[in-house]
Amino acid sequence: DENADKEAIEELLTRKGMPEDARRVLELRRDLSQSSVKKFGRTANSVCPDGKVRDILVYHGAATGRWTSQVVQFQNLPKYQLKDPETALRIINHEDADLWDMSYKSPMLSLSGCIRGLVVPAKGKKLVVVDYVAIEARVLMWLAGQTDAVEAFRQGKDIYIEMAEEIYHQKGMNKHTHPKERQLGKQAVLGCGYGMGPDKFLATCLGYGIEVDPGLSERTVKAYRGR
Repeated sequence: DENADKEAIEELLTRKGMPEDARRVLELRRDLSQSSVKKFGRTANSVCPDGKVRDILVYHGAATGRWTSQVVQFQNLPKYQLKDPETALRIINHEDADLWDMSYKSPMLSLSGCIRGLVVPAKGKKLVVVDYVAIEARVLMWLAGQTDAVEAFRQGKDIYIEMAEEIYHQKGMNKHTHPKERQLGKQAVLGCGYGMGPDKFLATCLGYGIEVDPGLSERTVKAYRGR
């Protein structure tokens, strides 16, 4: 397999019997590809004298109408988090690379896990973190009057998996064992639902590291429109 994206590496690391040297190379490749750590420098260059970063949210920034970010992208943060980020941030402030390397097995991955610590509430305030799960898909189905899909959300079903099963003609998928197939299903639901055609769908999937042949791309669009 010539694919070396994040998902492919994570899958390889779950395999047993891999030589330790090969496993270490894959771990280093994964850790050093953490582009999210660039947020540290971007934040430092963007912060105002009062410690705030301003003008980061853009209303209707995406074609679907949702908000997007600029300057520093704080809307899509790494899922990985350190158990004790406060200690990690104190080590970072110490500015001792050797100490950091000694403290964490995967230094770059650990740095990525500290990014959420850049966002702190003002004195006397609290941060309340919420997420509208699959909000674009929910609104899409509601606006389209597709009541069966709205009901599926109420029942806690994963319509991205259901779409993937329809595209691949395979049942029994789930997001843990078939992450790429689910991502394909997600792009079909959102992309085609908001007016994406086969060519754009193909390019979008490639952006997520999913190789899709043109024939499958056309079948995907047809499968969505046939729902």
